[in-house]
Amino acid sequence: MVKADHMLVNSDQFPMFNRMGKCAIFGFSPFGIPFAPASEAMKKILCVITLTVLFVSAAFGSNSRDAVVLARGKGLLITKADLESYAKRFNRVLTPKVEKKLLKSLLLVKLFALEGRERGVTKDKDDFKAALEYRKWVVKHYKVPEVVIESYYRSHYKLYEADGKLLPLDDKLKKEIADRIKSYAAANILAAERERLMKKYAVELMERSNEGSAAGSN
Repeated sequence: MVKADHMLVNSDQFPMFNRMGKCAIFGFSPFGIPFAPASEAMKKILCVITLTVLFVSAAFGSNSRDAVVLARGKGLLITKADLESYAKRFNRVLTPKVEKKLLKSLLLVKLFALEGRERGVTKDKDDFKAALEYRKWVVKHYKVPEVVIESYYRSHYKLYEADGKLLPLDDKLKKEIADRIKSYAAANILAAERERLMKKYAVELMERSNEGSAAGSN
């Protein structure tokens, strides 16, 4: 028997509630108040209310993540929810170390997509595809300084010999050397472009948000 609201109720008649007055579906009493309702209708109403509270709380939690801004700039905004979605794309768990690495990666995607569209390099609405197109364009159109080409030519002269003579450094050979240099230096070229775009779009990393995330995961 369970006593509630000055009534004695046989708990066997109410399978949804145990002898502590807890909702059997959740294993707790809604709102933390032990009770046993006096009717089947009341049981259903109370559990519906509990479900509603849980769903509203879950939705609020999601909105809270959306509100946590990790980086922002001109035409650019990255929230905690964006980063979580990005992490799922690679099946990664967001530890503080991983979060920092993925944020840098996602920021690069957003910047390249933004710049690629602005310069007419791509019209793709998908950020990842647009960023990839712009990435290829940046490396392809990077102008290697003449002095670098000449330096490479002279320090690798054995590659450009024919019949014991050094091939002339004409436009065709210059392009070949430039393409070779760009294939080696692609990472540096893209890193320099990233820094340029960080300044152009006045990107600001919200350090407090990152620190808060790290503290929450410890």
